[in-house]
Amino acid sequence: MTTTTSSPKVAVLGAGKLGAAVTGLLASAGARVALWARRPEASAAVQQTAGKGVDVAATIADAVRGAQLMCFAVPVDALREVARAAGDVTTGDQIALHACRGVETGFVLPSEVLREETCLKQIGALGGPLYLDDAAHGRPLVAAVGARFDDVFRAVRLLTKNTRVRVHATHDLVGVELCGAISNVAQLAAGMAEGAGLGETDQGTLLVRGLAEAAQLGAARGAEAATFLGIAGVGDLIPRQVTSTRRNRHLGREIGQGTAAARAMTAHTALEGPVTAREARTLGDRLGLKLPLIQAVDDVLWRGAAPAEALERVLALDLSLSF
Repeated sequence: MTTTTSSPKVAVLGAGKLGAAVTGLLASAGARVALWARRPEASAAVQQTAGKGVDVAATIADAVRGAQLMCFAVPVDALREVARAAGDVTTGDQIALHACRGVETGFVLPSEVLREETCLKQIGALGGPLYLDDAAHGRPLVAAVGARFDDVFRAVRLLTKNTRVRVHATHDLVGVELCGAISNVAQLAAGMAEGAGLGETDQGTLLVRGLAEAAQLGAARGAEAATFLGIAGVGDLIPRQVTSTRRNRHLGREIGQGTAAARAMTAHTALEGPVTAREARTLGDRLGLKLPLIQAVDDVLWRGAAPAEALERVLALDLSLSF
């Protein structure tokens, strides 16, 4: 994709809130969007809203074939299936973006799933505030883009040059993915604290500890400390919550108010936070890391611990930030 490319084709896979926002932004910027969703009626609704320049694709292969860039706008638990279908027609020169905020069992990162299921090499992760309501109201949308290839940044900036999207680029792909994944775990903890009657100061402390523990995991996976202090990390804590973290916080609040964790998680499907907490705890235990917040969330969600007691133990600990 070069600056001379006219009306580039972009495949958007997923028609949820993120997919709809991306489709609308790209269509308004003059891109040709091929939109696929599991439910055809969801694609049709987005197409009607976005208007000219959006075609509904019957299959993932139809959407991806010939696209210069593809955006995987699906939850992490659906990513492998979608990537496998896309992998049949992807080519090595295509660029992929994802906005998953979680991991697979075994602490497999989304970029690793894409590499396993496709021939794609130029992969970027969207992170940071990504507050889609701002985009819907014409306000600037701020995002971190983590990728190892500069062509990813050039493609994103080309596609968004006529929009109010502000892109902050970093080569730390793993760091951006970890910030997004562990932010959902921290929001679960903050939601539990809110539901249990703990104050805003305690909730904020838990969010900061979540960021510190994300940085510990990042150091173990080769991420850069600066990423956690930038738009993808601290920048994600400051604005209002993005859709993913809002839903995880709501789940945590229900559990904090007394709803059994198993029952609450059954009612809130496709959330990435619970699995991420479990897998992060397993990885941390294997690496000998001290991750009290992640362990507490895992204890509440999967081991029957009482939210208030588990979080009070975390809040009683010293919070030393080592980035």
